Amino acid sequence: MLRENKVLTSLQLDRCDIGPEGLSELCSAFEVNTTLTELDLSHNTFDDHSLASLGKMLRGNKVLTSLQLVKCSIGPEGLSELCSALEVNTTLTELGLSWNTFDGHSLASLVQLLTNNQTLEKLSFQLCGLDDDAICSLAKGLEHCKLRELDLSFNKFTMRGVTELSHVLKNHPTLIKKMTLQGLHCYSGWLDSHNMLHQLTSENLLCSHYWLHTLPTISQDTCQGSLCALGRIETPADHEATV
Repeated sequence: MLRENKVLTSLQLDRCDIGPEGLSELCSAFEVNTTLTELDLSHNTFDDHSLASLGKMLRGNKVLTSLQLVKCSIGPEGLSELCSALEVNTTLTELGLSWNTFDGHSLASLVQLLTNNQTLEKLSFQLCGLDDDAICSLAKGLEHCKLRELDLSFNKFTMRGVTELSHVLKNHPTLIKKMTLQGLHCYSGWLDSHNMLHQLTSENLLCSHYWLHTLPTISQDTCQGSLCALGRIETPADHEATV
């Protein structure tokens, strides 16, 4: 059906117990599909071999723009295969990799991707266990990337990681317009919201919109008093008001 369908544009297959063999069959169909632009494969368990079939599909597919792989047991080899494929893919603009566990070493392939890819605009890394070393590795790829939105919520990095992100955004031209930093903490407790806010609002920072969620909650007065170059900082209260 997927090989011949000319109407379907979005397909959600999360929590479908697809498995490696099922993914391989699906990818074979996606290689020739010319209409599907959004694909959600979240909460299915894949192995490195099945990620190879996904990589092959991404190399040949010319229409897919959004791919969600949340909690798919993707490890270093699987991430490397995905990134290698996306270096030649020219259509994907959104990639969701939340709830997969990576470290600084496994992010080397992502750094190379961000340096070379010219189309990826939105990247999500929630709950990936990223520590300060991983963020420092990732920051290298942000120096020349084309990303517009980056979500690093609920990871393990501390003010060291925040500082590294701030320095990169301050010293290198970037198109990132929204960075989501929800629920960041350190081992001794939640990151101090005032220190984080001060770090992120350096006068030359290029991002224009942050979604911050720390404890204690950042007050509106604190946000307004720290708006040096940011167009807007959104607080948890702002977010709830728009939902």
